[in-house]
Amino acid sequence: LKKQLQKLVSQHSTLEYYQVWDALESMDGGTGGCPRSDVKDIYSGQCWHTKRKRCGREEVSAEGQCYNREHTWPQSWWGGEEGPATTDIVHIFLADGWVNKM
Repeated sequence: LKKQLQKLVSQHSTLEYYQVWDALESMDGGTGGCPRSDVKDIYSGQCWHTKRKRCGREEVSAEGQCYNREHTWPQSWWGGEEGPATTDIVHIFLADGWVNKM
């Protein structure tokens, strides 16, 4: 069993951080009562259209302005640098940019 499990988990792919947006749409789009092109916000329940309103580098000043990626465990735990933990889509959800930065 241990060897079979190792074989399964050793064949994973690592995403680039920019690829997480599309991966979340592919995996989570259309769930939670949202249309297929939308993904549900982990905190508010709002449906975000995945091709619009992504938070960029602009200052987020209000709720509902844009959405971002929320890691279920702090990036600081692994130094905050990009790597496999940064793009582990099992632990990333879409969240309102304002709420996410609080």
